[in-house]
Amino acid sequence: MVMRNGSLLGAHKVQANYAPPIDFTLAQDFMPALGLMEAGATPAGASRLRWTPPASATGYALMLSGANQSGDIVMWTSSKSAAMMPHLDYLSPAEVKRQIAAGTVLTPSTSECLLPAEVATSVPVGTVMAIGYGPEVHFAEKPTAPKWTAKVRYKTSASIMRGMGGMMGQEPEAHQQPGQPGQPFQPWDRKAARRMRRHHRSMTPLAVLGIWIAIFVGFRMSGANGWTDGRYTAFAESSSDRVRVVSVMGRSDHVSRATTFRGADVTNVMGRTDLDLRDATLAPGASATVQVFSMMGAVMMRVPPTWTVDTGAITAMGGVRDERRSQSSDTPEAGAGPAPRLVLRGVVAMGRLTIR
Repeated sequence: MVMRNGSLLGAHKVQANYAPPIDFTLAQDFMPALGLMEAGATPAGASRLRWTPPASATGYALMLSGANQSGDIVMWTSSKSAAMMPHLDYLSPAEVKRQIAAGTVLTPSTSECLLPAEVATSVPVGTVMAIGYGPEVHFAEKPTAPKWTAKVRYKTSASIMRGMGGMMGQEPEAHQQPGQPGQPFQPWDRKAARRMRRHHRSMTPLAVLGIWIAIFVGFRMSGANGWTDGRYTAFAESSSDRVRVVSVMGRSDHVSRATTFRGADVTNVMGRTDLDLRDATLAPGASATVQVFSMMGAVMMRVPPTWTVDTGAITAMGGVRDERRSQSSDTPEAGAGPAPRLVLRGVVAMGRLTIR
């Protein structure tokens, strides 16, 4: 944990009993807070989300998640298209620039985003997460053949519970300040606002946990075939062109031997899923989509080294990693045509998805 007055400026040293000392000096401090807040509604009913752009930011992305009155999970992102989901973790400046051009990431000068009226109406209370991507700094022991290299990456993030107003730490706007009409914001009102913010900070984890418990109960009541719980591990093989794997507080291992693989649906809640696609067949140039929902779980996907993987799933306090890039040097044979393409879509929250 970093203290409120903590700083990155100055000299840093990393020592270990298995590596040479690493020394570097940082001239840039932590990125400033975004100050994410709700800023009222438009006449058309859209909800304004506003933040303060840090000077060093390279771009932004936002995501809202919540439930409607029917209990359905609703997710919205700031991308131009639902097919392009932003990565809510660090991205290099070059990748941010590419995703800005693609419409997945907002430009660094952006300070406001509109939540569409239909989403704002459907989800009156939900969690909004935002990230401001930042620069990265590289260090090396010496220019050529260095004994060590180091990379420092910057980002700033924020989250609010939409519909809670000042309880999320937002100062009320001038026209929303408590007290008598036309009177200044009194000190006792500020104290009350601070008490409300402290109360909300203690309740926010419970609110988020409640959302995930509702999701878990929904899966338990759905009666979905093929789901597992903590009492045993399920193993299955199939030749179907589409695979469906559900694991809740347990483990599911599935091997696909499809001759014309078209995709998969993977749901993992506090469990482990191992999906082996190495025996599946995907024609050169063809693509298949895997829809993933993983919450506080681990998903392992074993993919042929000749396939390309589009890791476009949303991550929220989680990560997606393709380990084949450092393990395999296999490339498609000359004249074999374009490589098969596997597209990952969905959400990985508080967990990890690994591709091997």
